[in-house]
Amino acid sequence: MNENLRDALHGFVATESRAAHATPPELDREIDRLTRRVARRRAARAGGAVTSAAAVTVVAVSLVLGSGAGRDPAPPAPAEPAPSSTSRPTQAPPVAPLPEPVATPAPQPTVAVVPSLASAQPMAPGLLATTDGDWRLVRHQVPATPGGDMSPAGVYLLAPDGAVYEVPVVGDPAAWYLLDWLPGTSLALVQQVADPVIEVIDLLTGATVHEVGAGWAQAQFVRDGSRDVLVAQRDGPSTVVTRRVGLDGALRATGPAVEVPYGTTAWVASPSTSDVVVNAVSGPRVVAAGDLSAVATLAPYPDRPAACRAWGWVSDAEVLLECATGGTADYAVGDPSEFWVAPVSGPARLLAGMPPATRVGGVWRVGARLVAGLSGPTESEASWWEVGPDGVTPLSSGGTPAVTVVDVRGSELVAVQRSPWGSDPSTATLVAVDPATGATRTLLATPDGDAPSVAVVPAAFGDPPQTHTGD
Repeated sequence: MNENLRDALHGFVATESRAAHATPPELDREIDRLTRRVARRRAARAGGAVTSAAAVTVVAVSLVLGSGAGRDPAPPAPAEPAPSSTSRPTQAPPVAPLPEPVATPAPQPTVAVVPSLASAQPMAPGLLATTDGDWRLVRHQVPATPGGDMSPAGVYLLAPDGAVYEVPVVGDPAAWYLLDWLPGTSLALVQQVADPVIEVIDLLTGATVHEVGAGWAQAQFVRDGSRDVLVAQRDGPSTVVTRRVGLDGALRATGPAVEVPYGTTAWVASPSTSDVVVNAVSGPRVVAAGDLSAVATLAPYPDRPAACRAWGWVSDAEVLLECATGGTADYAVGDPSEFWVAPVSGPARLLAGMPPATRVGGVWRVGARLVAGLSGPTESEASWWEVGPDGVTPLSSGGTPAVTVVDVRGSELVAVQRSPWGSDPSTATLVAVDPATGATRTLLATPDGDAPSVAVVPAAFGDPPQTHTGD
């Protein structure tokens, strides 16, 4: 799965998001949000209407970097139920019918004018209801004007054949970050810019269907036909709890309260959202999205399960782990480490010859290959490597290193590719890359500008976690 990609995908996209209790989550995004809030208030005092600029997610796609030169000593982990090794529920919990949105006067549909994507086709009525998992929703925000005014944003539907349709969103899409979308519906998960509230909204009516959470939180739809939402939220100063909630507000299931390691994402859903890997100082474990019951504990070093953290998913059944070298210590950001691929059911495999974690953007199953991507500020260009039993072999390289993978489609990786850091102007483009050959296809291009923002949802993979301390 997610640098400074400020729009939740921060998902792909915020997300950006996502640090542990000892590190302010998504610091770049918080700074950006405060800055934009000040700008909005100044504009309001001047009598002008201002819209908020979005932070980049990646696909995200957000590459979440924390700050701080060290880590606080971890308090004792709370008691957690012992997970079983292979148990898995056979049925999702009962699902209440989706309530009708509260009848409120809805504003007339007005679509933000986004000149950079003016060639997008108007979306035909009913098209969203015909979509499936091969479609993507894209929120694009044009650069801010030279005078500092905030810019409009638009929401677009990307078809499997490459056609782009402008979604007639009611309300102002510059006022929120796009976290997720449920294909086949007009329902989207958004986080407000001015106030960190996560809501499910109907894009076509502007109605708020349900408020999911506030403050620090992660949220994602469960794509099992239920329209439920998985949300992880702080439950006290040192613990995070994952819950499954319905759009009627009903609590479907509650996972264990866990203490999350410094610099580590609290949880990451599998590409199909059938399972969730939860990070805890006592070691990562997999729980079923249906009722959040334990499925497996991922521990290459059973005598020291805290030696590892879950980095993200490799496929729908494999998790990438980063562990303290040799399992001789508890995992700590910035310490020497190694990578393992751990099937949900089966023994973990050490990945020989992997580069340092600061260079790794992720590992994905692409057809028969296990592919590692090197990207980020340490690289001069992106590169793709095949991970074999005895080490890694170069496949291809080229293009900007500011790339975040959001999906795997056949033999290609779908990614948000940005201009190198510090470029002015810069671009953000959705591309499909064949890692075996380096061939790259443009799926959605945006023009040059001052830090354009692109979020693509739903995202099967997200951002890499924090890999070093300090600035």
